[in-house]
Amino acid sequence: MKTRILIIFLLSVGISNAQEKYSELIIGTWEFDKKCDLRTEAEKNEFEEIPWCPPYTENETGYPTRTYKNDGEYIDYFTSEHVEYGMWKIRNGKLILKNRISKQDAESKKELIERFLKKRLISKESDGFYYQKPIEIDIKSLTENQLEFGNKKVYSIHKRIK
Repeated sequence: MKTRILIIFLLSVGISNAQEKYSELIIGTWEFDKKCDLRTEAEKNEFEEIPWCPPYTENETGYPTRTYKNDGEYIDYFTSEHVEYGMWKIRNGKLILKNRISKQDAESKKELIERFLKKRLISKESDGFYYQKPIEIDIKSLTENQLEFGNKKVYSIHKRIK
């Protein structure tokens, strides 16, 4: 019994330390580099791909340049006119992102906000902002200069720029 408790404790400490390490390593600014798809043709044919129309970005990748800050906030920079904010955290090997709804949008679309609150599609946080439902992204690997999201077969690579 004591051995089981010790193993559980050591595993939880190890997971906690890994999350802290990831949380420290991810601080900074990252830019999309490339997408890797190692699936076989048969695996690719199992699922129908959803067409994706990427947003316009100054870096011409369709992915924003993302800055993770120490205080748990992130900034997605698409263009000088299109910047989004949110909150981030890492839990169980996943990056959890909550996109913030701008105060201007919240004020101009009050009925929509109320409807989404009732359906629990958004939430109002203690900082006074409304946030969309969190999305979880698997972290494949994270080093000082490279961040990979996905799994062994399909993943995206992001490079640190600051």
